[in-house]
Amino acid sequence: MSAKIERIEGTKFRATVGGFEILTGRVSEDLPPEGMAAGAVLFAAIGLCTGTRIVEQMNNRGWEVGAVRVNVRPKVSKDMNRATEITMEVELEADLTEEQRLEILKEAGRCFVSNTIKSTPEVRIDLNLV
Repeated sequence: MSAKIERIEGTKFRATVGGFEILTGRVSEDLPPEGMAAGAVLFAAIGLCTGTRIVEQMNNRGWEVGAVRVNVRPKVSKDMNRATEITMEVELEADLTEEQRLEILKEAGRCFVSNTIKSTPEVRIDLNLV
C-alpha cells in the first residue's frame, strides 16, 4: 500500500490510495477548506480502523454486531506540534458477556493504525528537486 500526494493549489492536496481519494486543505486563506486537515485524517483513520477491527473480530467469532460509533478525542500539544494522547470512546450495539466485551476491547486496540502509531515507525523523507 502506498499513497500518492499531490498539491492541487494553495494548501489544497489530493491523496490517492488504491484508486480512492481524500482532499485536504484549501486553495487560499480567503476560501473555506475543501477537505479535512491532514491531522484530522490521522484521527479519522484510527477511528475507522478501530471500528473495522471490532466488526471483523466479532464476525470472526460469530457474534452479532449492530451499530458501531467511535469518538476520537486527541489531546494536542501546540508546543510539541503533535498529539500527546488519543482517547477513543466506542459505542457498540451488541449483546456481549463481560468476558466477550473485554476480549473485543483488547482486539479494538490491535488495528493496523493503532499498531503503527504505538510502535513509533521510523519516518524517512527524501527530497528531490524537479
